[in-house]
Amino acid sequence: QSASEQPADLYIAHCLAALPAVAIASQKHNAKFSFDAEDFHVGELGEIPENNLEIAIRDYIERTLLPQCCYLTAASPMIAEAYRNRYGVNIEPVLNVFPLAEAPVKSIKEVKNKESFSLYWFSQTIGGDRGIESIVAAMAQMETSVDLYLRGRSAVGYTDVLRQFAHKLGVSDRIHILSSAAPNDMAQLASSYDIGLCIELNQPFNRAICLTNKIFTYLLAGLPILMSDTPAQKELSLQLGEAALVVNIHDPKCLAIALDRWLADPLRLEKSRTKAWDLGREVYNWDIEQQIFLKNINRVLSM
Repeated sequence: QSASEQPADLYIAHCLAALPAVAIASQKHNAKFSFDAEDFHVGELGEIPENNLEIAIRDYIERTLLPQCCYLTAASPMIAEAYRNRYGVNIEPVLNVFPLAEAPVKSIKEVKNKESFSLYWFSQTIGGDRGIESIVAAMAQMETSVDLYLRGRSAVGYTDVLRQFAHKLGVSDRIHILSSAAPNDMAQLASSYDIGLCIELNQPFNRAICLTNKIFTYLLAGLPILMSDTPAQKELSLQLGEAALVVNIHDPKCLAIALDRWLADPLRLEKSRTKAWDLGREVYNWDIEQQIFLKNINRVLSM
């Protein structure tokens, strides 16, 4: 209803629930509509009987309305590929990157002779099945002293469970919970830590093919990235080079060894930071990526 009350030449849906709304609004105002797929929505749910109805509903909405869109974009190359394979549509990746105006002023960080390092992760919700437990388990096996900083709202009871788990491993004093903050402050806030964590799991399927905003926040902040080896992140790591380290998040011992080696080499870590900063400035930011978005807007509005 809100969309229909606002006349426009083009309506853009950014979540699945908005797609029928913009279709109705465009029909009312004789306008065009498009869809930006932030996720592969049928792949957000596990393929179990309890989810069959919801998956069928999502599939019906997309199968019906995607062919009617004047253009389609997706938040990662693999999400775009998944939509092409399922529905036979033409869809283009537009990464979830951020403006250079949100980048911090680069500061020189001293990595030589550091006695402790910081690992940083943020999300709207701090909860289970996010790879956090594997990081804590790795911390307990590392020779290097590291602290883990988690920013977001805790799922009910989760931080208590996490602290109990960390206490059993002897690292509870190195777990720090930070309050949520404004989205446009995220790059600035991330810049004070040593390594950013992108520790996605492979289930459900959408998590395996997505590229989260964490990745591009860390790059804009000049932060090296520890990435789990999901298909999408492994593919992106080829472009990130020494700015990223790809690990098996399900193997805490190997994770501990990889982190120890990285943190024990100040020159390597400084090169990683420099590479991350350069990529954030030169490749992965909205000042550059917006050109794809604007190209589509200009094309459809000039038709």
